[in-house]
Amino acid sequence: MEQQTYTIREMSERFGLPASTLRYYEEIGLLTDVIHTESKKRIYTQQHIDCMTAILCFKRTGLPIAGIQEFFRLEDDIPGNIDQMVAILEEHEQNIREKIERMESDLEHIQQKGITVRFAMRLRMGMKCRRGIPAAVRRRRSRFLSRLFRRRHTQVSKEQVRKGTNIHFSYLLFLFFLSPFPFIPGIFSAFPA
Repeated sequence: MEQQTYTIREMSERFGLPASTLRYYEEIGLLTDVIHTESKKRIYTQQHIDCMTAILCFKRTGLPIAGIQEFFRLEDDIPGNIDQMVAILEEHEQNIREKIERMESDLEHIQQKGITVRFAMRLRMGMKCRRGIPAAVRRRRSRFLSRLFRRRHTQVSKEQVRKGTNIHFSYLLFLFFLSPFPFIPGIFSAFPA
């Protein structure tokens, strides 16, 4: 069975990297055994995909290129270098855990700041409302109420709609239960005639 091969363009698209990065990894010895055709085109195999997956995993988690090179150099003779490889991986794992703890602490700090900012914003809005409702809020409320009453086909004066204060809460509830809502299908059909 013939092994599937990939071009540099396919590798580039697969990993979201420019072709120059793939060539650089080959140059510094991270990607080895890349086949070059007569027309100087590079051919990659599944082995290269596995290698690139490992490289990107190490890079994302903060292992420097020199550390990745050292790990791959040791990988050439796994039985003889197993202790060193395990030590590199354990140290890297410890670094990642410390990074995660710092980031969780930072995230908690950011969330606390967000709560404080939202609280301050609400306080400020409350202070504005005490001085008088802003014109934009009054306009939005007026538009909402006029649409609400247009839908209900009720006779409400423009003054009542504008103020929105003379409308009794029980009247609004009455209108709510008389209107046809899709989530209350046949509410009145449950009662026998």
